[in-house]
Amino acid sequence: MDHKKINYFFNYKERFFTVQKDYKLRLQKTDQGVRMIKEAKAFSVEKEDTPINHGERFTGRMTAGGVYNQLSNIRQIVFEVTDACNLQCTYCSYGKFYGDYDQRENQYIDIHKSKMLIDFVVERLHSSANQSQHKTVVISFYGGEPLLNMEFIRDVVEYTGAKADDRVGFTYSMTTNGVFLKKEADFLVRHDFRVLVSLDGSEANDGHRTFHNGKSSFQIVYENLIYVRDRYPDFFKKNISFNAVLHNLNNESEVFHFFQREFDKIPMFSDVNDMGVKQDMEEEFSHLIRQKERKSDEELDTMMRRVLDLSSGENKNLQHFIFKYSGNVYRTYYDLLRKTDNMRYIPTATCYPFSKKIFMTVTGKILPCERIGHQFAMGKVTDSGVEIDCEDIAVVCNSYYDSLQKQCGSCYQAGHCIQCMYIIKNLENKPVCQGFSNKQKFENYLQGELNRLSLHPELYKRIMEEVVSID
Repeated sequence: MDHKKINYFFNYKERFFTVQKDYKLRLQKTDQGVRMIKEAKAFSVEKEDTPINHGERFTGRMTAGGVYNQLSNIRQIVFEVTDACNLQCTYCSYGKFYGDYDQRENQYIDIHKSKMLIDFVVERLHSSANQSQHKTVVISFYGGEPLLNMEFIRDVVEYTGAKADDRVGFTYSMTTNGVFLKKEADFLVRHDFRVLVSLDGSEANDGHRTFHNGKSSFQIVYENLIYVRDRYPDFFKKNISFNAVLHNLNNESEVFHFFQREFDKIPMFSDVNDMGVKQDMEEEFSHLIRQKERKSDEELDTMMRRVLDLSSGENKNLQHFIFKYSGNVYRTYYDLLRKTDNMRYIPTATCYPFSKKIFMTVTGKILPCERIGHQFAMGKVTDSGVEIDCEDIAVVCNSYYDSLQKQCGSCYQAGHCIQCMYIIKNLENKPVCQGFSNKQKFENYLQGELNRLSLHPELYKRIMEEVVSID
């Protein structure tokens, strides 16, 4: 349908869903530090293998109005600038391990269609459904390697600059492999880009990031980074960040030490994408994702806990544990004040479509995230306009929820799930959630996180002082 026909009424109550708190935890200060005390048990069962039943709790529904509301409050537009790349990384989400993406054909995204998506978003942001007096939208460039298509990036920056007004502003970011960073640095600095460079550590750590001829990309990227650091020191300090993928050639401590030593930077860490792995590649994939064995270094470990990004690895899991199980964290004042008895919840922790971003692929498909398989597209941009059917999106998503409801109803961690349903195998047929938690698995999880807090109370202090909000 044409985007001008989208006229769903926004209901404020549909925007957020309350987290059901099954455990109440409290902190107790002792001479040895801070420890977490579990005050109430989540589930009362007589036998170890007795299943729980959440009844009707996880029968919540997505609505067309809710989808439309998110489209009217977009935070970020992500463009797949090109599906071409000058590298051939072993673990690339569009590489040999995966089968849930459109065929890579070295295409460049259509600038005309991209401008229509920008116009569509700006129109929504100027509607009465936009809740902000002023919204700053992040325009992000993704690939492939986005710097292969600089003409598109320049056009979009110019176009959005002309669209900015007192209601809507724009900032810019990109994820790059850094091969062309030196060549395009002047433009990126001039427009204050936030640049995330993919680099897995030292040359030995970075061995999966090669050119198509198999040669290492490390030295070129390293020299480009030194150039930017020396020529634009303020920009490098404030705008350049690093993401390292963890795999069998590196580990957190080696990568952390490299970035601290070479650039005085704290890297972010991410795992190899596990969405859409081909069944016949699972064994080889399991070897790839197993981190290199690390040597024990208490001094380095202490430093990492003190400064490492709290959104990385185990720290992110600990954040989730504290925020979901402390019993006193609320996303909104509305959640704080309303009664939660007999409320219905949407299964899984899947983001409401477009609540974080809108992603346009090089072929014009529209998705709510760049990490979701292209078969789950929720719209498209054609020569005539943006086609997003909010009603259809709600119907399809609710069908997925219905297929998962039984599993969620007997899962001990359903009220605090972190599972995105789009990574669940056979979602469209007979899904089996790998995150399903029985009683024993759940108890092990709780005990593990409590032990971690007991051993490292400084992490609790950092989370409570440094984390402003969690999505």
